[in-house]
Amino acid sequence: VLWAEKHRNRLKIGHLRGNRFVIRIRQVCPDGQNRANQILEYLACRGLPNSYGAQRFGARTTTHLLGRALLHNDLNEFFSVYLGRPQPTNSPEMDRARASYDLGDLENALRLWPNPNSDEFRALKAVHNGSPGTAYFTLPRELVRLTLAAYQSYLFNLLLQQRLAGYDRL
Repeated sequence: VLWAEKHRNRLKIGHLRGNRFVIRIRQVCPDGQNRANQILEYLACRGLPNSYGAQRFGARTTTHLLGRALLHNDLNEFFSVYLGRPQPTNSPEMDRARASYDLGDLENALRLWPNPNSDEFRALKAVHNGSPGTAYFTLPRELVRLTLAAYQSYLFNLLLQQRLAGYDRL
């Protein structure tokens, strides 16, 4: 990596299409070229399985669960995952708010929610004031698309895992 820097332009689907790079290996063992050629021949014949990585499933690793709930039209489950279920990676404040949601104490969850400007808080307020059905319409469309794509990626990874033993055969 020759350089890396932050910028304000978000990467979108397709931005990295055609991305090319060169890997330079130094201090190679004496038979390194021969071994590398054997590996490349093997990969050329057999291919290389490529699964989606953990970042695809979000910081809480639940994005695919949200997509599954939406696909099955289970908005109660969606909001249970989206607004509840404390995790060790959460802040203590967020844990308490999510635990309150899990207990059905939406008033307390609203009071404890650490960021009142978040999409989650708006959804929590909508669930509190109406129903999961009305709260669904507060969700950003990008989030809905992302959750469905994450579920699709999860299913792809499951299928790939099942096929690993014979992935190079139809």
